Amino acid sequence: MTKRRRTRKLPYPGDVFLIPLKDGRFGVCRVLRRDPPAFVGKKGVLVAATPWTGNHVPDLSEPQLHEVLVLSHHGWDSERAVLWTSYPVPAAFTLLGSLMPTPFEMQLSSNTFGTWYTLSIYVLDQWRWDHEREAVLREDQARAIARTNQRETEIRQRQEYLAHVTLQDLRNKQRFANWAGTVSKDALQATRKVFHDTIAALIALGPDRPETVVFEKLEECIVVLNTLNMQYAGFIETLEREELCAEFEEIVHASGLGHHDNLADLWREW
Repeated sequence: MTKRRRTRKLPYPGDVFLIPLKDGRFGVCRVLRRDPPAFVGKKGVLVAATPWTGNHVPDLSEPQLHEVLVLSHHGWDSERAVLWTSYPVPAAFTLLGSLMPTPFEMQLSSNTFGTWYTLSIYVLDQWRWDHEREAVLREDQARAIARTNQRETEIRQRQEYLAHVTLQDLRNKQRFANWAGTVSKDALQATRKVFHDTIAALIALGPDRPETVVFEKLEECIVVLNTLNMQYAGFIETLEREELCAEFEEIVHASGLGHHDNLADLWREW
């Protein structure tokens, strides 16, 4: 097969690329077709990883270059390593030539949209599962232990913080900085005001504030947030909900009601 110069941003069906792997070796991928499904939302190509790996440039007659890699490592259940991408081919990928897909391959599709480098991950992860499984499992276990330790550390630090936080500490806290660009400015300002006003009202009650009155102020905070969520088209989604609950939890503890768990759940509608 003769090499063909690429003149378009996206490659042609049949194009074969040598792809670098993280361990210094190479894999190979092939373009199967264009015309992506609607969810991609743009022009794209369906690309398949092959099971071939090596330290050299393979000849296009290599049988494994005519196959589609099947993923069976970890949670994969014999799924073909294909994905849609609309990204340009990376400079590190070398065009080897063309191997036109079979009629069966031209009917393949994928629910995955990714980058070209995802294919190199597919190839290396499956190769290691097939040839270095014990090492992979040890690494998985080490990562799991590290994640558990990190999570336990975060929980302990959070508990220590909640045990000592005061309303004065929270009074001038800048909240929800990461909402910019995803939540409207009006909704963001209104939400910050709810927290500011709630803390100010609790401070005004003094150190001997009755628990029943504190409950009323906390409930009012959540009820106002319910109203804001309706007013601003349901802006409280998963990430916003988690952050709101975490910030509200700080107020609960600073008010001396930390022995009550998940108070926001009593009143929230989001």
